[in-house]
Amino acid sequence: MNSISSQKTNKLQQLINWTIEKSKVAGVVWLLQNTHSKEKYKQKLEELRAMPYGTVGKELASLLSRKKLDLIPKFETHDIKHLILDYDMTPLDEVRMQAYLLGNGNRSLPCLLFLSFGLFMPELWFELGKEYQKGKAHRSIAELTFENCLEENFDEMKNRYCSPIHTSSFTSTSVNNSFFMKNYFVTQSTLQTNNKTK
Repeated sequence: MNSISSQKTNKLQQLINWTIEKSKVAGVVWLLQNTHSKEKYKQKLEELRAMPYGTVGKELASLLSRKKLDLIPKFETHDIKHLILDYDMTPLDEVRMQAYLLGNGNRSLPCLLFLSFGLFMPELWFELGKEYQKGKAHRSIAELTFENCLEENFDEMKNRYCSPIHTSSFTSTSVNNSFFMKNYFVTQSTLQTNNKTK
């Protein structure tokens, strides 16, 4: 019985990963790539590759090269957040980063949309709660833009945004009081009630 449940969970996980990737690539990214000059962004990526070692721009170019990705219009700052905050460019880390960004003050529709995939990953809820609290405890990254940080020193930038500004947010009490944990218990309670009535 457990193996059937595990197979269903794995299939759901694969479906969620596929959906996140396709919603970025086939939807938003496709639209942005086809409404902006590809040549301009290829040239920009070459400029980043030519930047001095140790700069944010050089590190971003290296990351995109390792992942075999292009510079995508309007996603440049998003990619820099992956780089600075050290979240991988995978579906699961995308959801984790959105939980962090929500805690960090981002209330944008794309943030909430990608984070909503986390509702289908109950095994991640506690971890997403911790990411949310981590975002609350760190300096706001909202001020960071592609244009204003390319020549900055990568290590200094990482220290600036990855060092907590309040340490009290990491207590287990605050994690248990997070938005995600409250919703987890509400959901579990609802499921138990529904099971009893069947």
